[in-house]
Amino acid sequence: MRGDYSMMFKHFISSQGWYDIIINYRDLFGMTGISLLADKGVVVERDHFIRYCKAAVNMLYKNARVDMRYEQFGWKDNDTSFLYALNLYTEQNVVPAAGSNELMLRSKDYNVGPSPSASLKVWRENIERLFAKGAEAQAASMCAGFGAPLMRLMEKNEGGAILHCVTPDSASGKTWGMLGSISIYGRKWGLSSKSDDTKVSKGLTLAAIGNLPIFNDELTLKDPEAIKTFIRSFTEGRDRMRANRSGELQHQAATWQTIMLSASNQSIHDVLQENNSPDAMTWRVVEIPYELPREIRLSQGDKFRHLVEANSGIAGDIYIRALTSPAGRQWATEKLEEVKEWLWENGSFEPKHRYWIRALTGMWVGGWIAKDCDLVSFEVERVMKWLVEQLRVHMKKNERPWAVDTISEYLRTKWRSGVLTMPGPYVPKAPPVMVVDRPGQELLVRYEIEGQRYIIAQEPLRRWLIGREQSYKALVKDLLGRGVIKRPSAQMTLAAGTSNPGIPCYCIEVDGKHPLIADIAAQELKE
Repeated sequence: MRGDYSMMFKHFISSQGWYDIIINYRDLFGMTGISLLADKGVVVERDHFIRYCKAAVNMLYKNARVDMRYEQFGWKDNDTSFLYALNLYTEQNVVPAAGSNELMLRSKDYNVGPSPSASLKVWRENIERLFAKGAEAQAASMCAGFGAPLMRLMEKNEGGAILHCVTPDSASGKTWGMLGSISIYGRKWGLSSKSDDTKVSKGLTLAAIGNLPIFNDELTLKDPEAIKTFIRSFTEGRDRMRANRSGELQHQAATWQTIMLSASNQSIHDVLQENNSPDAMTWRVVEIPYELPREIRLSQGDKFRHLVEANSGIAGDIYIRALTSPAGRQWATEKLEEVKEWLWENGSFEPKHRYWIRALTGMWVGGWIAKDCDLVSFEVERVMKWLVEQLRVHMKKNERPWAVDTISEYLRTKWRSGVLTMPGPYVPKAPPVMVVDRPGQELLVRYEIEGQRYIIAQEPLRRWLIGREQSYKALVKDLLGRGVIKRPSAQMTLAAGTSNPGIPCYCIEVDGKHPLIADIAAQELKE
């Protein structure tokens, strides 16, 4: 991505055997080059070794022996080959490849890639435990693992989606499903991101994992604003631009397209909707209930973990081989279009659900490919249709208009501190009337019992919405269309008819008799 050049050395130690050492030119020929080699177990005399390296580089250039060193797992060569661990899977064969220090570290000890003694039979026998009837959520998480590499084939300019598995109970099977999905390609350490990682390291981790699935089982430990920021960054699929020490932008292609799997006892949707937010963050997270059927014995958890880790990565090897074959990639591309079209036509989804659509499509087709490779045995259609129904349930729960919830919350929270309650409308030249209830602080809203009318000052409402990252214009448009707002803008005096009428300001007039908000005043006045 950066255009940097490095050298790869082969070094032998009797207790360890042969291993690779990669150092970039800048470090090797700088003041710290020999020290870095010493850290790797190499002790040389500086001047002679640097002279040798310069001659060796010239010779290698002359013989065209320059290879690519990769910084991301995933699709390469115009999406015709795939880097999995430190092997490049091409249309013809699998060849060793050089990876960055980060990829080498994640691939170490087979945290990414096939374990040397892995048995497909043993792995499959243990994974089968997750597919009992009633364990659709666990099967869906497996489909997400297989679907992650397909996300790039649908969209290269966005990052993907999040599958969040939630249950209020402990020991309900979240870990089992996560371990099963992780074991497709490796082990937890190699494919995970932590909530307490720094912003910079999170971006680098996502970029390194690239098109393999990534796991985060602590996502809801953050505060709501941090969760929203992370979800936006992840689903956009691009790390932030940063500057070097000279103040110049570092133009790096730090992008990713994948599925993140998360598990928690807390709902991300609930956290994100604390403010009745109309933004798209909740539509970028596929959230499913996650419980383990009673038939599966949780007492076998440690044994299950040991066996899937010991046999991890072998399913990913078979799956990537099938996906990178010309016939396999063509079939996958065609099926992705077919499933996506079917979901748009039959799933009752709206354009804001495009992240859901891509996640469901990748999971569906990924499950088909895995089943065709004899990696799983469950009915993919049954599991995916169950998942679609879960999303429909979520949509029904959120059918109440966000704008109605928002204006209702504004009126309720401001009632004691900012609402002036009057017996009726202002009558010109009439003497001041008795106030039913005065605001405790700033006058924001006038409520008239006769006629049940709200007169709401525009500017304070606008400031309140900005603090919640919500659109005043969108709120007024929505409420106007539903008949909740009678006049979107008029100059009115909130304190008219009192002994201290104040000055006119621009307001909106809200119909308090409208069924969507009719209960607010009655409840507040009763209290």
